[in-house]
Amino acid sequence: VLAIIGASFAAGVTITYLTPSRYTATVQIQIDRSQKNVTNVEGLQSLAADRDLEFYETQYNLLKAKTLAQRVARSLQLGQSDEFYAAHGVKRTQGAAKSGLSADERAAKLLLGAITVTPIKNSRLVNVRYTCRSATMAARIANAWAQQFIAANLDREFSSTADARTFLEGRLATLKGNVERSEREAALYA
Repeated sequence: VLAIIGASFAAGVTITYLTPSRYTATVQIQIDRSQKNVTNVEGLQSLAADRDLEFYETQYNLLKAKTLAQRVARSLQLGQSDEFYAAHGVKRTQGAAKSGLSADERAAKLLLGAITVTPIKNSRLVNVRYTCRSATMAARIANAWAQQFIAANLDREFSSTADARTFLEGRLATLKGNVERSEREAALYA
């Protein structure tokens, strides 16, 4: 009995010392639903404000999206970082030729495998956790993940604002043409 206990203890200590340490960095993000309808034009914004569940599910999926992982990989230049690959226990050149993926795509794939998105129940907060073998790399990536998520949302908002502006400019040009035509017809009638 003592031999079995001793062997189990020795095996446990050996496994503990041989297993590389894993570090997890957590970033907490608040997701707010912005309701801006400065144009008051139907069709540009959703009329239903009760679609919160869909909105938040969409945001959670955007947090786990491949495009966000690629943004993070590009912003930190992880595809060329030996430190990043070492933090995941792989070599930068390992499997590169066989996979057919670019360096940023390979880095994004590793990122997606190590990221966890957990919504906090009954709140607008989301925990984003990143786990790897390097504490500093985990912190850098978790922070970059939050920053790139915010930047992507701002890009989408700017794009929708630009689309609304284009729509309104086109509508204004049409209305201006209608007014000019009506003024000509009124002058001819007079």
